[in-house]
Amino acid sequence: MFSTESIGVSYKEFGLQSIQELYRSRDQDILVEDELELPEYVILKEPGSGWKAVVLSVPGSWIRDLFRKYGESIVSANLRGYLGVRKGSINSGIKETAEREPNNFWVYNNGITCITNSITEKDSKFIIRGISIINGAQTAGALAESEEEDVQNVRVICRIVETTQRALVEKIVRYNNTQNIIKPSDLVSNDRIQKDLARAFGDYDVSYVHRRTTSSLSRLYLWVESLQFDSRISVGELPINALLGFISFHIPRMTLRLKPFNTFNPLVKALSA
Repeated sequence: MFSTESIGVSYKEFGLQSIQELYRSRDQDILVEDELELPEYVILKEPGSGWKAVVLSVPGSWIRDLFRKYGESIVSANLRGYLGVRKGSINSGIKETAEREPNNFWVYNNGITCITNSITEKDSKFIIRGISIINGAQTAGALAESEEEDVQNVRVICRIVETTQRALVEKIVRYNNTQNIIKPSDLVSNDRIQKDLARAFGDYDVSYVHRRTTSSLSRLYLWVESLQFDSRISVGELPINALLGFISFHIPRMTLRLKPFNTFNPLVKALSA
């Protein structure tokens, strides 16, 4: 029997307005075309070829209200819509941060990036015509599911880019949603245990690279050579205490060279020692 606890079910009603928006989305990226006054003063203006942009820090309540007012239309140019809040999900974590650590939301979150049809400045105020969130849809959606009092102290960094060139919009959307995959090992690469391992190996003049880099040393092998034997050991195959003992016993009689190591699991093996 399958457990139904982890199965998420969602639905969307399609009426005349939804069908019209689907039709419009064939020919335009921005479906929300209202004029909006930015809630805060712009802290940075950046011009470019075929585009210009502004950067500002906005209240979480502003993003929440936009998403609640316009729904999925506010992310019309995004590669995906809002995925909802499920227990243990990234979006659940975003919502919990807004509720429990609102003053730290700004530094924990990457913020949102939007495109617009135009940005104008009048009387020290900035007005945009049209808006679509092209990166940060999950942040916006999670804030929209939060209670109003939970987002009062939330601040979010916001980039807004003006351009009407569809080819440029496609690139902006694609590149803002492209990054190198974060592996589970990356999330622990700088923790205390990894740094302790690096210091322990350093005592024996052995380099232990605990983060993925362009260096050929980013995977660790110890190539052991001596007059008595020629063998290869990997950090992941020995408990760390046994490995360090092995090194300390043989180090006067062997040469250590580093070779690439295909499996990055010293943390698991060290903890199981």
